[in-house]
Amino acid sequence: MQTIDIVKESPLPSSFRAKSVIAQYDITQSKIIEHFKAEVDLSGDWKIGCIVGRSGTGKSTIARDLFKSDYVESKEYKGQCVLDDMPEGATTSQITQAFTSVGFSSAPSWLKPYAVLSQGERMRWTSHARYSASASASFSMSSLAS
Repeated sequence: MQTIDIVKESPLPSSFRAKSVIAQYDITQSKIIEHFKAEVDLSGDWKIGCIVGRSGTGKSTIARDLFKSDYVESKEYKGQCVLDDMPEGATTSQITQAFTSVGFSSAPSWLKPYAVLSQGERMRWTSHARYSASASASFSMSSLAS
């Protein structure tokens, strides 16, 4: 087991809105400190892993720390549709199966460019793409075909 211990510190902002919230909610600290700690087992030969938890509990922070070179922070979307933004080695069947598995199951939406997807569609598409489109990782959807 590997222990992950990450501390993120942010100074309090000084904008009018921030000062209003600080005063309204009686925030007395001089900075915001978030502490993320986890025990993880990275042994074995695995291709896909899940980090689960409620919103804001540090899943992305931990993933960025653990998988620095494989974590996709952002991607340039230049395909005519989101199907075309997927790795070249993936079959259409693998891509549509993976899209469906994360709740992005509208075939007409697969034919849209990323820029015109709704926020919900972007979130579902990006949640899939973040784990499968890393250039340094093999296309993880191949495991779904078996």
